[in-house]
Parts: sequence; C-alpha cells; structure tokens
Amino acid sequence: MNALEAILFDCDGVLADTERDGHRVAFNKAFEQKGLPTVWDEKLYGELLKVGGGKERMKAHWNEVGWPDSLPPAPPAVEKKVVKDDSMNNPDDEDEIDDEEEYNRQQAQFMMERMKLTEKQIEIMNKLAEKEKASMAVEPDENDDRSRVVREIHRLKTTIFQDMVTSGSIPLRPGVERLVDEAIAKGVRVAVCSTSNEESVKTIVKSLLGEERASWFQVFAGDIVQMKKPKPDIYLLATRVMGLARENTVVIEDSEIGLEAARRAGIHCLVTKSTYTKDEDFTGATKVVEDLESGGVTLETCSEILGTKPVTLYG
Repeated sequence: MNALEAILFDCDGVLADTERDGHRVAFNKAFEQKGLPTVWDEKLYGELLKVGGGKERMKAHWNEVGWPDSLPPAPPAVEKKVVKDDSMNNPDDEDEIDDEEEYNRQQAQFMMERMKLTEKQIEIMNKLAEKEKASMAVEPDENDDRSRVVREIHRLKTTIFQDMVTSGSIPLRPGVERLVDEAIAKGVRVAVCSTSNEESVKTIVKSLLGEERASWFQVFAGDIVQMKKPKPDIYLLATRVMGLARENTVVIEDSEIGLEAARRAGIHCLVTKSTYTKDEDFTGATKVVEDLESGGVTLETCSEILGTKPVTLYG
C-alpha cells in the first residue's frame, strides 16, 4: 500500500459550512452597502455555487439577469485571441521591464515569507503560470471599469466575511480538528485548496483551527490559478509545489465541481456532504460521508483510500 503523503482540504463546506450563513450573508451585506438591488436568497445562492469563485459568481449572475444600472457599462467586445509567450524558450532574451522586475521580486519575497515557499517552488509556480498564459484564450480586459468594480465589491465582501469568522459565529465541521491533529502527529502534510479569497481562507484556518495548527498548512486559494474548479489547476499546482505524488495524496471536497477538479487531477477524493451539496452527484468519489466525524474518517481511512484506483476525468 502506498504511504499517505498529504491531505488537501477544500475550505468552504469542508472545514466549515460557510456558504449559506457566511459567504451568502456577506455578499448581501456588501451589495447593500454599495447600494445595489441584488439579494441572493438561500435557493438562488445554492445554484450560484455551481460557479467557482466569488467574482466569477457575481459576473455570472449579472450576465444572466442583467447588470445593475449603477455599475459601469460592459467593455467593448473584443475578438478572442491566444496569447503566446515565448519568454520561457528564450531565457536570454531581455525585453524592457521597467517596474515589472521589481514587482516580480517583491512577489517572490512575499511568497517566501507568507506561503513558506522555497525558491525552487516559486520557480515551479512561475513556469506553470507562463505555460497557462501561452495556452489560454484571453477574454476582454480584466482591467475594465466593470471588472474593477466587481473586485472592489468582492474586497468589501471579504472584509465582512472575515469579521464574521473572527467573531466566532461560524464553527468547524465535526471531525475536522481531530483529523488535522492525526495528520500533524503522523507527519502527513496538510494544505487547503480553495477558489475563495486567500485572506478569507487563511482567516478560517487560523481562527477555527488556531495559530499552531495553521502553521502546518499551506494555502492555495483565490486567484493563484486563473482556471478555477472544476478545472484541476489548483490541485495540480498544490501537488507540484509541495512535491507530492498524486497517487499518495487524498483530497477532501464537499461539492460536485470540487470532486470533478480532483478527478481531473487524478487524485483520490473523499466527499463530506454540506448544506448545499447534499443532493449533488458524487459518482466517482472514492468515499462519501455526511461529515468526517459521523463517517468515521481517520488517517487510516485516508491511507486505505490509496489502495483503490481513483476514477479520473481528463480535460
């Protein structure tokens, strides 16, 4: 049997059942403070969770029902184009950089200090980002006025949500603390891989699990990858940066799109159902439980999962 190297947790719905009474409420408060007529009730928000990422969720909703009149108009339509970046193939070709070089240096320093990444891990992340740029079709400019306002609303929502978490109004889900403690005690690495804002994820980990446990976690969240779940990018990035063998890694998810992301990455996935996802289709999950405690999920359970063949998707 393969040795378990790491457990990669999703955040919302896995560590805590945050969606209905956390993120949804924070979004509505942010809309209200911005004078927007948008209100997401419980049923509607459950549908919107099929879209990964908060900014993407707002855009998807307003694209469907119409954008509030107070928000900027849509940017001019532009033809899709493929961005080709040959810089990786020409390492000695130095274009004029201006302030970009200093920006990249500061970003690398930030990742070393805050994410505890080595220079080699940062190099891997940068190469992955360059490959993504080279292969992706790019939609209209994300720096248009409408996108900037969406980011501003999302920052406000994040602040409201963080205040809710630190106030203690959102508890950990059953069994999470116990499983994390088991992993730390046995030297099994832990990380969180989420489409949510990075600061929100870190606030949840620190506030609900405590500073000491949080120090063992690596966090991959928010816009660290451009293509979010159900695409596998976040899990591929995490396993590469952490130097993990995917066949020796277990993902814990709560949603169909999260399960699909894990399957596309070729990683075993255990599903713990949450409020909004309990009726979703989890075909292909290695194991499905109501929660980690009642499902009796232990480190041994995760190790046993490695003895089965993961059902994978590709694309």
